[in-house]
Amino acid sequence: MCVINSNAESLNKHSCYLPHFTIKKNIWNTELTLVNTANSVQNITIKLYSSEGKLHESSQITLGASSGLHRSINEVFQGIVIDSGWLQIIPEIEASVAGIVTFTYLPTEAKTSLPLVDDTSSELVFPLIENNDRFNSGLAVVNLSEYYQEIYIRASDLSSNTVGIQSRWLAPFEKVSVMTTELFSDNLPEHTITTITGKTDLAGFALTFSKEMDSIVSIPARAILHGTTNRNQFAQTGNYEGEYWPDSSWRTCRPENVGVNSEKLVIAYDYLANNQLNSKGVVIVKDGYIVGEAYFNNFSQNSLHRSFSVAKSITSAAMGIAIDKKFISSVHQKAHDFFPEWNDEVGRKKRMTIQHILTMTSGLQWNEEEYSTDTENDDVRKMVNSRNYLEYILSKDSIHEPGTVWNYSSGDSMLLSGIIQRATDIKLCEFAEKHLFKPVGMDLVLWDYDSAGNTVGGWGIHTTARNFARFGYLYLKRGKWGDNQIIPENWVEESTSPSLTNIYYYGYQWWLPNAWYDVGNFTIPESTFIAIGIYRQYIYVVPEHNLVVVRLGDDYGYDIPWHTLEFLQLIVDSIESP
Repeated sequence: MCVINSNAESLNKHSCYLPHFTIKKNIWNTELTLVNTANSVQNITIKLYSSEGKLHESSQITLGASSGLHRSINEVFQGIVIDSGWLQIIPEIEASVAGIVTFTYLPTEAKTSLPLVDDTSSELVFPLIENNDRFNSGLAVVNLSEYYQEIYIRASDLSSNTVGIQSRWLAPFEKVSVMTTELFSDNLPEHTITTITGKTDLAGFALTFSKEMDSIVSIPARAILHGTTNRNQFAQTGNYEGEYWPDSSWRTCRPENVGVNSEKLVIAYDYLANNQLNSKGVVIVKDGYIVGEAYFNNFSQNSLHRSFSVAKSITSAAMGIAIDKKFISSVHQKAHDFFPEWNDEVGRKKRMTIQHILTMTSGLQWNEEEYSTDTENDDVRKMVNSRNYLEYILSKDSIHEPGTVWNYSSGDSMLLSGIIQRATDIKLCEFAEKHLFKPVGMDLVLWDYDSAGNTVGGWGIHTTARNFARFGYLYLKRGKWGDNQIIPENWVEESTSPSLTNIYYYGYQWWLPNAWYDVGNFTIPESTFIAIGIYRQYIYVVPEHNLVVVRLGDDYGYDIPWHTLEFLQLIVDSIESP
């Protein structure tokens, strides 16, 4: 049966889909079988889209009650000029059409059939993909939204261990069809489970081919449907079993087991669930156990979310590791050592240290204050429009003596990425993967890079709420994970303390509570430090209460009921014993 798709204006009827067809002469043929399951005559509209998302043709057929048709695609659309694309089937009467599609590989006459796809969601799972000496598999996925969306394609083994992850942007109504070995190379296990996650509805299926192309099996994708965690599910269950390291997975326990009042804690849930907010996820870790967790608006525990500027704090951690491993001498090393090509007519750039960059006091000209209001003069947008982000920030003039003026700058964070890459001879994302993400079990992490291959130091990490909590927990434990000191303890202390005597609200790419003018209205411990991204992404670390809180969202407005410290205060107020 067909379902109602409500995400895109032009796909807002009770539709079902054929996410891929191909009709290459003498190679592939695709046939469509439809049955009208209604008790009356009805018109059925079939829309043909190109792989790029362009609506090419629309055909209408009339079927009597309980009657059907069987035709090839080029019979439905005579004179068709494209050999690959996808179809939308729209009956007049809701849930009143059934059908199958048959693919034939003409040289061997191998055939496979599958039902038309009516299982759509922002998260799809392909339950079994084969890649071995006998079989290869390919995926076809369609963006059913009128908006661009980024999709994450994750391959895992049968034990749910991630073996590969990729991301792709899809234009409105665009289809991507690709062999899994092209996505993840030939190092896949023989059997994999593939999950595709986006922001809005997707449809898809997989085809598995024998190497001789004499056998084809079709595998429909199944939708993973996510509602909103309800209020009663927010506070976690389980027993506190003592200290542990969440190497493979987090443990959960009742809030009361670690001195947290459940009735007070749920008030924080109510704050997030306000329909004026677009909350996505929250994870609350007390004494190493998850005591509160919730997901909203079609988001799940496995969904990846953009970090935005939370990535700055992770770049800072990578810098601390690079210094500890002697790739860089200290925070007092001159940035000019890594950028000898730097034009420095007034000499200030030669006096700039890594510490100046970490603390946003580089003195370089940068305008980010008007990101949402002055798109013409905003340096973030200008940098994004450039091919090479590092070259862009290196071209900026020095307008202040380093260390004298604080100016929030994603360009400074880009400089840190460039320094790590030039010091270590590998990209920041690769350095972090080896020395930070893998040691703490962050197995689902993507990091954006520019067209020149430079990792974006100021934003661009995509991972789960639980993974962001791992990073926060690493800092809560002063850089230690198990028996390993991942980040030097003194770096954790330095980077989360006021960076300079005149800058009491910012550390090394970390925010401190004094950044809020009304901090005196709250009883937030002074030891608190926060990684923050635009649109209200947060990793709160509160050492005094052995607490880590992650909040993710897509709150694009400013006039909404949110205060960064007020939300944290609700959680702190629920703690009744240390």
